[in-house]
Amino acid sequence: MGLSLYIVTFYNQTAYHMKLKYIFIPVIAAGSVLAISSIVSSCVHDSYRAKLDDYIAIETEAVFKAHLMKPGLSVYVDFSDGMNAAYSPELSRQALQRMVNTFTDTKGKTSFFSLSDNKITPLSLSQTEIYNAILSGANYTKTMAPIEETLKQIVSKNQAAILISDFEEYNGGIIQQQAYAKDYFKEWLQKGFNITFYKIDYKEGAKDKHLYFTIFDSPLNNLSQQVETSLGNLLNQGIEKFAINAPDASFEFASSYPSAHQGGNYFGSNGEDLISGVVSDGSKEAFFSYSSEPLYRDNPAPGIAYGAFTQYYPFGVDYTNIPTNISDINENPDEKNKFSHLISKIYVNFTNQQAYDIQGIAVSALDFEPVIAAFADWQANVDENGNRGKFAPPAATEIKDLFSVTLQPSGKEKGWNEILFDFDPKFKGTLPPGMDSEKDLLKADIIISNATPRIEAANRFFSWTGNQSLSQSVINVLNDPQINPIGHPVVTYYIKVL
Repeated sequence: MGLSLYIVTFYNQTAYHMKLKYIFIPVIAAGSVLAISSIVSSCVHDSYRAKLDDYIAIETEAVFKAHLMKPGLSVYVDFSDGMNAAYSPELSRQALQRMVNTFTDTKGKTSFFSLSDNKITPLSLSQTEIYNAILSGANYTKTMAPIEETLKQIVSKNQAAILISDFEEYNGGIIQQQAYAKDYFKEWLQKGFNITFYKIDYKEGAKDKHLYFTIFDSPLNNLSQQVETSLGNLLNQGIEKFAINAPDASFEFASSYPSAHQGGNYFGSNGEDLISGVVSDGSKEAFFSYSSEPLYRDNPAPGIAYGAFTQYYPFGVDYTNIPTNISDINENPDEKNKFSHLISKIYVNFTNQQAYDIQGIAVSALDFEPVIAAFADWQANVDENGNRGKFAPPAATEIKDLFSVTLQPSGKEKGWNEILFDFDPKFKGTLPPGMDSEKDLLKADIIISNATPRIEAANRFFSWTGNQSLSQSVINVLNDPQINPIGHPVVTYYIKVL
């Protein structure tokens, strides 16, 4: 058939499944400065991939440190008189009891505050006294919980927080109807943090209202996971959830690769890649999934990567010959070897947030060779004290009409889609403008191209008759293009012809 094949030895063909939850997605422009210079591999020049390994490790640590939260947890409880009605349903009381039991501790890691009489008051009590104070209806006698001032404090402290309230803000004895919370929500999200609301319906007299347990969380959603563990089976008894993730948010991924050393590239029935010849032997130059490995020494959660779902694919076949291989394979009557996609078998679930319907993805490709070459020079340039300056990478050239990507329902649980990565139909084997050489390292970001705010869902979740301030706050945030995740990468493929 005239296949242009790079001979590669493949190993273990047993089924391999990897699931990565809550992968934080950074956006670092090629022209930005990487200020972290503490991680430099001792094997910089052992292989081409070693340079990329070091670059991604430094980039990852920079993003991680830029999104650090201060230690500890603050819990703010609305103690205004209206909350007696909010806590009267059995579901509300059980939820409050479980939350207080979970977050009171003898080591004082959690700080509790009462909100009433227009004051934020620390509860300087023992854990038992805090529990009794919050659970006793006799303490809910004052008015005017300062919700806006609390939001301002939460955002400024840069610390994980829980706010338990109905979000009714009073101004001069009148319920605030203006969208007072929007700027605080937006600022928190723009820092790269997430907000999750848990809602319980209740009645104040004949009026339908809502109680919210609002979680101001890190990109990893650790606090939200603790809350869900605490609430347990109550989540199926009437507690609703609405998560608003940061624009560079985290999503849930799964893959169905042949083995730990192999990726989503094409494999024939004999286990060989007859299309692009990706090196998959586990060597230092082979395929590598950065998102399944700890990338630096301070990584607090091995197996969770700070960065887009990032992988390296070293092709053993030139771009000019791959279309010929695809054509030859597809002419083969053996259906077992028929070509499907250049890279696939990676699945994403966008439904771990409720703020946007994410329905489209696109490819943004760059010739990354000038960046990685400049990075190698920077690594080698050490002064007499062993120090390096900041790395300011050169601009990477955009490459068009080379790759394309589609999102396809996977047939798994609802919400799961497979990402299918291919050559653009316009690509016929001739290198596109922007590529200096067949051997250049390419960076292909798969970005969100379509994310529609779920305005109706937000209005149902956050509003009630006589109070639109919270719903309008959230809707204003969702309509803000700075919060919409369009343009942010979910997967990054580094591709190089060897």
